Amino acid sequence: NLEMLRCVLDPPLKTGIPPDRIWAALGSRDTTIPYQFGSEMLREWNVPDENITIWNVDHFGFIDRLIRKENFQNLIRKAIESVRKQ
Repeated sequence: NLEMLRCVLDPPLKTGIPPDRIWAALGSRDTTIPYQFGSEMLREWNVPDENITIWNVDHFGFIDRLIRKENFQNLIRKAIESVRKQ
Protein backbone atom coordinates (compact mmCIF):
# COMPACT_ATOMS: atom_id res chain seq x y z
CA ASN A 1 0.00 0.00 0.00
CA LEU A 2 1.63 3.24 -1.16
CA GLU A 3 -0.33 5.24 1.41
CA MET A 4 2.20 4.06 4.01
CA LEU A 5 5.02 5.61 1.94
CA ARG A 6 3.28 8.91 1.33
CA CYS A 7 5.51 10.78 3.80
CA VAL A 8 8.55 9.61 1.80
CA LEU A 9 7.15 9.96 -1.73
CA ASP A 10 5.21 13.22 -1.54
CA PRO A 11 7.24 16.36 -2.21
CA PRO A 12 7.71 18.64 0.79
CA LEU A 13 5.93 21.98 1.09
CA LYS A 14 9.28 23.75 1.55
CA THR A 15 12.54 22.99 -0.19
CA GLY A 16 15.64 21.92 1.67
CA ILE A 17 17.83 24.13 -0.54
CA PRO A 18 17.34 27.65 -1.92
CA PRO A 19 14.87 27.69 -4.83
CA ASP A 20 17.43 29.29 -7.16
CA ARG A 21 19.57 26.16 -6.81
CA ILE A 22 16.78 23.91 -8.11
CA TRP A 23 16.90 23.04 -11.81
CA ALA A 24 13.95 21.17 -13.26
CA ALA A 25 12.80 19.74 -16.57
CA LEU A 26 9.17 18.88 -17.25
CA GLY A 27 7.42 17.05 -20.08
CA SER A 28 4.38 19.09 -21.14
CA ARG A 29 2.54 15.93 -22.29
CA ASP A 30 3.65 13.73 -19.39
CA THR A 31 0.72 11.97 -17.73
CA THR A 32 2.80 9.77 -15.40
CA ILE A 33 4.19 12.80 -13.60
CA PRO A 34 1.63 15.34 -14.80
CA TYR A 35 3.03 18.60 -16.12
CA GLN A 36 0.42 20.62 -14.22
CA PHE A 37 1.45 19.03 -10.90
CA GLY A 38 5.17 19.57 -11.48
CA SER A 39 4.67 23.12 -12.71
CA GLU A 40 2.52 24.11 -9.73
CA MET A 41 4.96 22.53 -7.28
CA LEU A 42 7.90 24.45 -8.76
CA ARG A 43 5.93 27.71 -8.61
CA GLU A 44 5.00 27.06 -4.96
CA TRP A 45 8.68 26.48 -4.27
CA ASN A 46 9.51 29.81 -5.99
CA VAL A 47 11.89 28.17 -8.46
CA PRO A 48 12.94 30.86 -10.96
CA ASP A 49 11.48 30.48 -14.46
CA GLU A 50 14.98 30.41 -15.95
CA ASN A 51 15.67 27.23 -13.93
CA ILE A 52 12.68 25.38 -15.42
CA THR A 53 12.94 23.64 -18.79
CA ILE A 54 9.77 22.43 -20.50
CA TRP A 55 9.94 19.86 -23.27
CA ASN A 56 6.96 19.04 -25.51
CA VAL A 57 7.15 15.30 -24.77
CA ASP A 58 5.32 12.60 -22.83
CA HIS A 59 6.92 10.52 -20.04
CA PHE A 60 8.85 8.16 -22.31
CA GLY A 61 9.87 11.01 -24.60
CA PHE A 62 11.18 12.78 -21.52
CA ILE A 63 13.26 9.76 -20.51
CA ASP A 64 14.51 9.38 -24.10
CA ARG A 65 15.58 13.02 -24.14
CA LEU A 66 17.39 12.61 -20.82
CA ILE A 67 19.38 9.71 -22.18
CA ARG A 68 19.98 10.62 -25.82
CA LYS A 69 19.82 14.36 -26.33
CA GLU A 70 22.23 17.10 -25.36
CA ASN A 71 19.40 19.17 -23.83
CA PHE A 72 19.70 17.44 -20.47
CA GLN A 73 23.49 17.54 -20.52
CA ASN A 74 23.33 21.28 -21.21
CA LEU A 75 20.83 21.72 -18.38
CA ILE A 76 23.19 19.94 -15.96
CA ARG A 77 26.17 22.00 -17.18
CA LYS A 78 24.18 25.19 -16.63
CA ALA A 79 23.28 24.10 -13.09
CA ILE A 80 26.89 23.20 -12.26
CA GLU A 81 28.18 26.50 -13.67
CA SER A 82 25.68 28.46 -11.56
CA VAL A 83 26.86 26.71 -8.40
CA ARG A 84 30.50 27.39 -9.27
CA LYS A 85 29.73 31.12 -9.55
CA GLN A 86 28.34 31.23 -6.00
